[in-house]
Amino acid sequence: MKKCIDCDRVLSRNKYTRCKSCARKYLLKNNPNLHNFKGKFGINSNNFKHGKTYHNRCKDCFSHISFAAIRCLKCAKAGKLHPMYGKIGRHGRGANYNNIWMRSSYEIKFAQWLDDHFVPWQYESKTFDLGDMTYTPDFYLPEINLHIEIKGYWRDDAKKKFDLFLQKYPTTKIKVFNKEKLQSIGVLL
Repeated sequence: MKKCIDCDRVLSRNKYTRCKSCARKYLLKNNPNLHNFKGKFGINSNNFKHGKTYHNRCKDCFSHISFAAIRCLKCAKAGKLHPMYGKIGRHGRGANYNNIWMRSSYEIKFAQWLDDHFVPWQYESKTFDLGDMTYTPDFYLPEINLHIEIKGYWRDDAKKKFDLFLQKYPTTKIKVFNKEKLQSIGVLL
């Protein structure tokens, strides 16, 4: 039988490390702001009676979050605290090309064009640290040491991020291919 790590009581379920009363004391001790949120989050309600745990709560504001996160998006708006910091975003419709998930049809057509012309390439191979955010160019051509960004539409935040990348990494070779450039080299018809 598993025992509570604080008071050595036998636990009813093996997945818990503390009994209900010790868990409540631990939460209130380690989250001083929790006393202000008792009614809002139901801390003094039946949650402890039914053995619910709070490992899926934000570290700062104690709101519900996914099991993989530590903070909610409000508390980790930007920067290194954000759960997606340093990870490649998975937004956009996208599709698979050679078992690689690409977010746009322009990227897929460009990868096909590179393969047709026997140009070795890597997709989103390097992520650059920009301080409070990261930037990952779409393609890297290792033979000529060139990064390529495929853009169909420039959102304001994407343009600011790209400009910041150019300021922080002025020696890194990068080119932006928009619709007109892709049409001129024969990627798009």
